Amino acid sequence: MTKTIGQSILEELAGGKVMLTRELAARLDVPADNIRSAAKLLVGRGYIVKMEGCYQITDKGQDFVASEAERMPGAQKGDFAARSRFSLRTRVWNLIRMRTLWSVDDLLMTLADGTEKDAEKGVKRYIRALLKAGYVERTPRNPQLFRLVRNSGRLAPALNTPARTLTDPNTGEVHHV
Repeated sequence: MTKTIGQSILEELAGGKVMLTRELAARLDVPADNIRSAAKLLVGRGYIVKMEGCYQITDKGQDFVASEAERMPGAQKGDFAARSRFSLRTRVWNLIRMRTLWSVDDLLMTLADGTEKDAEKGVKRYIRALLKAGYVERTPRNPQLFRLVRNSGRLAPALNTPARTLTDPNTGEVHHV
């Protein structure tokens, strides 16, 4: 498994070393901007501290390196990217919370306003992800109709298509779809 920049930074700083951004960039052969952005996440999680332009590992960071954890301190359970209240997926989520039974065509007729790139494909992909994660189910008599079985809250679950995950910002759960 390849290491992330953050893991490499922690390993370089392990043992109490104090290093500048440019030193880390030279040692890891990574652009300084990438070092800064990864270090910002590490500082936010409490794994390193930044003093006068130098980075130093904390006790929490030492423990992380010592435990050889697989998980990198980046996005964690419950974290989610800011999304528009008016995105198609958010509008879909709000509408399926209001209706008892609905079809993809119902959603498209109600919500698609023509500004979306490919509304039908996007809605079908989102519904398929909600189906796999257990938020919606098909009705027994008509498989084209769906119903919401798990209403987790106001915020719409976020679908990350490349990572094939559905993150629920209401509960912090991450579903692999």
